[in-house]
Amino acid sequence: MKRRFFTAMLLSLVVSMLVSISWAGNANDGVFDWLESKFPEYVSPSGSPSTTVGNYYFRYYPETNSHLGVDVTNNHLYYLGPMFDGLWDLGLSMDWQAQVDQDNALFDWLEAQYPEYISPAGQPSTTIANYYFRYYPATNSYLGLDSKNNHVYYLGPLHNGLLDLGLASYWHEQMGTTPTDGSEEEVRILMNSVMALATNTATDGLMDQVELIMAGVLSGSTPSSCPVVSTNLDIAALMGSGDLAAALAGLPSTITASADYGSGCRAADGSFFSGDVGLAVNSLRIDPNSGNISFTMEARVNNLAQDSKLIGNGVMSGSLNANLMSEAINADIRFNNFIVSNGQHLDGIMTLNALGGVYKINLDVTSDGVYSAKLALVMTEITNGDDDDDFGGVFSVSSTSGSVNGYDVKINNLIIDSDMCEQYPVGGSIVFTKNGKSWTTTFDNSCNGSYHLY
Repeated sequence: MKRRFFTAMLLSLVVSMLVSISWAGNANDGVFDWLESKFPEYVSPSGSPSTTVGNYYFRYYPETNSHLGVDVTNNHLYYLGPMFDGLWDLGLSMDWQAQVDQDNALFDWLEAQYPEYISPAGQPSTTIANYYFRYYPATNSYLGLDSKNNHVYYLGPLHNGLLDLGLASYWHEQMGTTPTDGSEEEVRILMNSVMALATNTATDGLMDQVELIMAGVLSGSTPSSCPVVSTNLDIAALMGSGDLAAALAGLPSTITASADYGSGCRAADGSFFSGDVGLAVNSLRIDPNSGNISFTMEARVNNLAQDSKLIGNGVMSGSLNANLMSEAINADIRFNNFIVSNGQHLDGIMTLNALGGVYKINLDVTSDGVYSAKLALVMTEITNGDDDDDFGGVFSVSSTSGSVNGYDVKINNLIIDSDMCEQYPVGGSIVFTKNGKSWTTTFDNSCNGSYHLY
């Protein structure tokens, strides 16, 4: 499904909030409260009001420009926001409710054991930052869980300041229960980031425009109205003699090109663009005899938007060394606080080494201080696409090593078929492992961003 659908949905949700009626006392409010304590970096501020649009019961979080919502037709929980590419299915809301019930059961048990310290029993649970807690007016005390370390804390007149009561797992042992460790919900969030990196959707739209501009510059048929393109490369003059070797020898060592969409105009593909892009190709060397080509590049993107959605802003740079005869490629792209199409601020480097139909990709990136990823990927072409389709074909993506936020990540035969599904995998799996426990995500050909986690 096209990404612009999700953008339209987001705008619709925001506007409709002004006229919608909240569902007071909805059971999903407890899930929202709990998730706010677990993931304040994704959904904040806590306690945002719940409201209804169509079949969605949801909250909007202005600090993180994100949404949490439940589709009442299938009781699935969804996240919509800048960290991930589109609307993400987080599974059944009842599965998340089980996590909430687990924490509340611990509060209930402690109330029964220590009524002299925390009473009256059965107080409502609420959230502040990373704390999920209850306040007890009779004893003027608090009992809470810190999601950062999963410790239980007491705050009240019997102790000066917060009293650390130890791991929640210890108290569950006293209860005779075995709690889950909360890793499933964390894996769901991290998995979406890995998939965006592995399938190269992070720079979608921006790369399309850069390629179109360069293709126009190199063919000598640059558009003049939308965008307004300027360049120091005169292909017609260079090719006037018909001597390819002379034309290549006459190429400037630095090629510049810019495309300006102004405050907005409709491009040849029918999309409405605004902003501008500037490209500089430096130290260009081409040897027609050996087929070697090399250069460095820098792209400066100024609030480039497609159909009112930002697809790039900032500076990225890179280099290329390739041999056209052997189809060998060595390249890198560096990001420095570069904003990509799903709103993430990327820092880091991506390198590519290719020979024939095998592409080795190394990623070492961080985003917004929220997650960091180091992945070594191997992308192997399984079948060729049509000759007229530069991006056709079916590819299998695997990883030789990888880590995301402390999890070891293994990508196994992730199938990318752009003809079948434009943005999402249609097969394969991603495995997350931490502290001896593994979670596996698998994909089918539904082409809607969904996956199975077990």
